[in-house]
Amino acid sequence: MISTRLKWAEVLKRIKKGYPFSEPFHGNPKCLLSVGPQGREIIFKIRKQDKLSASNKHTKIQIMEARSGKEIHIKCQDKALFGAFYEICNVIADAVQSKKLRPLQAISESLSKFENILEKQKLPKSEAVIGILGELYFFNELLKKYKPSEAFQYWTGIEFEEHDFSCAEIDIEVKTTLKDERTHRITSINQLTPKPHRELMLISLMITPGAGKGSFSVVELINKISKETNEKPLIENIKRKINIILNDSLNSESCKRKFTLRKDPCCYPVDYEFPQITRKILGKRNHHISDVSYNIHLDGYNEKKAKFEYDKLLKNI
Repeated sequence: MISTRLKWAEVLKRIKKGYPFSEPFHGNPKCLLSVGPQGREIIFKIRKQDKLSASNKHTKIQIMEARSGKEIHIKCQDKALFGAFYEICNVIADAVQSKKLRPLQAISESLSKFENILEKQKLPKSEAVIGILGELYFFNELLKKYKPSEAFQYWTGIEFEEHDFSCAEIDIEVKTTLKDERTHRITSINQLTPKPHRELMLISLMITPGAGKGSFSVVELINKISKETNEKPLIENIKRKINIILNDSLNSESCKRKFTLRKDPCCYPVDYEFPQITRKILGKRNHHISDVSYNIHLDGYNEKKAKFEYDKLLKNI
């Protein structure tokens, strides 16, 4: 499992030395991480079982068959993405070794997580920090009802899934804003698309800079989780994955900055009445549009009911 493998900090230290090296992902089937001279590239190698197709292409990394025809090689040459790529290599190795998925299925599912990481890394750092802050705030709400290890199973955003939390038959998207209006940025066309046979809820948090009673920061919320559990690997896992999303800036001043709630949290069911853009709404035009980002304004939109829905969600989740 990931916990028994080299931490990214250790891999990065070896990369910086400039010498090529290989590191196995122990398990069956065999997986191998190979780093080239001067750390110019990282290649993940896995035994081939199926033939590559056009759907196995990606804009940021190369996926190819080895010359021998017996292995699949996944190559990353963008140093800014090395940390995220190493995380995805771990995810693929776990998928084939523990979950026993076929390599191409594991690669396909893992690349969607890689896309979600890149989507978050594209955000300005201040926005990414605010997004993580909102997820941590809701995670701490779950800790009032569940043990940390149980609550962590619901936090799918930290596992680079499409939605932030998944509980029972409900998926939850947490949106956080510093604006004095309940305005949120939707960063992809699928962000407000419910999965089949599952309900999607959007939680709206409005925060403002401020210290004192009731204030919180990214670092403080993580420390609060640490105090509630003796499970050090869980805390390390949270820190590691937040660092990937924030490009190793967990120790920056922006993560220590304190905020308070500006207004009570609200919760909205993302149904056919909710303001959204989806592929279904685009209809035939969907084939000519690759992605969409837009703002939604929720001031005055069922706000009284939405506050009640938030309390109801916490009670029934």
